[in-house]
Order: sequence, then structure tokens, then C-alpha cells
Amino acid sequence: MTFRRESSIEEAMVEMYIAGVSTRRVSDVTEALFGASVSSNAMSELNKNVYDRLDEWRSRPLQKTYPYVYLDGMVMSRFFNACPFKSPSL
Repeated sequence: MTFRRESSIEEAMVEMYIAGVSTRRVSDVTEALFGASVSSNAMSELNKNVYDRLDEWRSRPLQKTYPYVYLDGMVMSRFFNACPFKSPSL
């Protein structure tokens, strides 16, 4: 049970960092919630590990071909019988 809790805490810390919360603020939040502060070095190391795993995932070989369709659209204001309405267009 403690491993899951530690993993959840680490995930929450990473989510806060990714959301733009400073490492100092993350440390303050963890101290307020759990009574233990997290050093900036520990936070940086945790984020380094996350980015290493992310880079590994990004550079993994793809096993098969993935077809995709790219669409772009816009919404335009038009008039019909002198009444404006928005019309989506591809």
C-alpha cells in the first residue's frame, strides 16, 4: 500500500511541475500535506527521470503502420435571410 501511495505522490508532483508549478511551490505543498519537504534537487531528479522515460517512449520503434487523416476547419459567420449564423467549414 505504501508503494502505491508513494507512486501517487510522485505522479502528483510531476503533474504539478508539468502544469507550471515551481519546484519551490511543489516542495511547500508536499510539506503542508505530508509534513516532509522535498528538496529542489529531488524534484529535479524526479522530473529528469520522467523526461528520460518520455524521450524513450517518443523514440521507440513503431511496430506497424498507423494511417491517419488530418483535417483542418474553421467557423465562419454567414448571413441567411439577413440573419447571421455560424457555419463550420472543412
